[in-house]
Amino acid sequence: IDPNLASAYCGRGVTYSKMGFLDHAVADYSKAISLDSRNPVVYLNRAEAFFAKREYDKSWTDIHQAEALNGGVDAEFLKKLQLESGRQR
Repeated sequence: IDPNLASAYCGRGVTYSKMGFLDHAVADYSKAISLDSRNPVVYLNRAEAFFAKREYDKSWTDIHQAEALNGGVDAEFLKKLQLESGRQR
């Protein structure tokens, strides 16, 4: 109904992620960020989608952005990202 509602794109991104449609999820998270770049949750969600796509550098970029916005990063996810990417930060 409202094409400028960032939370709607984020919500649909979550649904796409759960369904395994990661490219669609990333697109919706990116749209949500373009509408409201101050929400750390969207960056965290997109980081998880990038992780699932094995795009670890992009996942790290979103983790850093979420942290800059005072978003809390799940310790287990961070541990998995460090292990899979071979990076500490």
